[in-house]
Amino acid sequence: MIDVNRYRKGRHITATELGEDTRIEDVTAVQENTKFGKLELVLESGDIFSLNTTNLEKMIKHYGIDERRWVGRKIELYVGEVPFNGKPVASVLLRPVSPDAPKAGASPGRPSPPKGRGDAVHRRPLEQDEIDEIPFNR
Repeated sequence: MIDVNRYRKGRHITATELGEDTRIEDVTAVQENTKFGKLELVLESGDIFSLNTTNLEKMIKHYGIDERRWVGRKIELYVGEVPFNGKPVASVLLRPVSPDAPKAGASPGRPSPPKGRGDAVHRRPLEQDEIDEIPFNR
């Protein structure tokens, strides 16, 4: 099967287009839009989602300040209202679907050791024949 999304030009998602629907999308890339001074999420569908301040803060809150960690995350898009010049305006908003990123200081991909155990590594006890095979330098 051909990935037809590779041949689409990214469309920007708008509140009018989304309407009453919601969409769940995977983030495939994060790019800067220098013309408008915003970050954009490139989605698996090939569409582009421009991050307003509300959505940018939500991404940072849930997935961290390093935008590279946003790639592969699943988000839900829906229409809501945000204040603009003192008036509510329809806008596409996001909800994180993927779990939050580990907090600062935690190693990604590896759980933190339980408190009170330090850096101990827990392994199964060696069998007697394994002990006898361990060479010692004298």
